[in-house]
Amino acid sequence: MRTLTAAALALALALNAASDAGAQQARELRIAIQPGILFFPMLVMKQAKIAEQVAARSGQSNLEISWNTVLSGGANADALLAGNVDIVAGGTSNLLIIWARSKGAVKAISAVTGVPNVLLTRDPNVKSLKDFSDRNRIALPTLKVSLQAIYLQMALDKELGDFKKLDSIMVQMGHPQATIAILDPNNTVDSHFSGPPFMQVALKNPNIRPVLRSLDLLGEHTNLLGYTTAKFYEANPKLVELFIAALNETNALIAKDPAKASALYLEASKEKLTVEDVAAIIREPGTMFTTVPRGTMKFAEHMHKVGMIGTRPASWKDYFFPAMHNTDGS
Repeated sequence: MRTLTAAALALALALNAASDAGAQQARELRIAIQPGILFFPMLVMKQAKIAEQVAARSGQSNLEISWNTVLSGGANADALLAGNVDIVAGGTSNLLIIWARSKGAVKAISAVTGVPNVLLTRDPNVKSLKDFSDRNRIALPTLKVSLQAIYLQMALDKELGDFKKLDSIMVQMGHPQATIAILDPNNTVDSHFSGPPFMQVALKNPNIRPVLRSLDLLGEHTNLLGYTTAKFYEANPKLVELFIAALNETNALIAKDPAKASALYLEASKEKLTVEDVAAIIREPGTMFTTVPRGTMKFAEHMHKVGMIGTRPASWKDYFFPAMHNTDGS
């Protein structure tokens, strides 16, 4: 027994030493994001080099921060699982799916953003969900699993008792293309579950009206999370702390100087908006920039109910690493 205990202790110490060595040897933090206002804090952090500044202050001045931009949550998740990136910013629904499928090997380390989304239509006969018919077409960025698809499922389940009620009239289309489509009176796509800045652009047209708002459905909530693998989290606790600290510092900059943050965002994104446009968008009701998760369990409960995830988390802490457990998240 003494031999086994000593061997087990030696192995544990060796693993801890290897983990510490790995953490000390890490010289690069690879972060994956997507384009758009949903990723506002990440782009501000990137452009202002806030993570590098936090690293220098903490004695990690030789740390390299690399940014990878991909076009879908699925591609982000694939890159993470392949070991090509370390931390991913992705939608709450994407995180919950990969958390369930990996049996907890992937979890969130922080919230990032909460932005409102709106179901828009140009059909004058559609005033609520029950008014949609076979003549309509609703554009979603990704069918069934995108944030917008989950919002629509939740609303249909609540109002009509059938979350699949409108599946036959949903089409997959990116936000830019969908915005062009609903503004074109000759396009068959007449409705779009949109997010900023596309919903603001569409709503300037007097023929476009909101049908459903995510804020009315769920209240204020975060819908973008930063997540990673258990392997990276356990081997690199200092890099996880650095990421959260840099995000908190970025959020403080946004709160203190929205115009400066908006200018940094535009420098990074190259979007054809003015600083005033972006500053107005980030002040929209329901928009929040915080590392503390809000309302994420509502996504988890719905996704378990409809069979999208097999495991029902007992609390939000089940799919978040301990780095955030001492907060008043939800």
